[in-house]
Order: sequence, then C-alpha cells, then structure tokens
Amino acid sequence: TRWREAAECYGRAAVAQPRNPWLYSQLGAVRAKAGDTDGARAAFAQALQLAPDDAAAKEGLQALEAAAAGGNP
Repeated sequence: TRWREAAECYGRAAVAQPRNPWLYSQLGAVRAKAGDTDGARAAFAQALQLAPDDAAAKEGLQALEAAAAGGNP
C-alpha cells in the first residue's frame, strides 16, 4: 500500500538522520496508517526520546492508546 511505501521512505530517512525527531513522528504516523501499531509506537517513542515536547508524537501515541482501548483515534 501507499502507507507502507511511505513508511519505508521515512524509515530510510530516519536511518540517514537519526537525530531528527520530526522524521520519527512522521514515520509513526504513516506506520499507524499502514496498520503497524507496534512500529508506530516505537517511532513515536523515538521521537519523544529526541524531543520530549514533540506534540505530534504525543498525539500519535494517545491516538494509538485510544484505539487500543476501543476509543476513536
């Protein structure tokens, strides 16, 4: 799917720029869209490790947790 292709692209970019939290936030978002919730969590966690105030990563994790609890993401 396009989301998986996007995840592969962001994954390669994150390898090339491992200290870029924006890339990990984007990677988390596209992994979530692709249905890879574990991968999305890992990417969001990496973004937050690099930038603890990253709002996109925080929101992404919250959406995953809500979905896992049966709520709407």
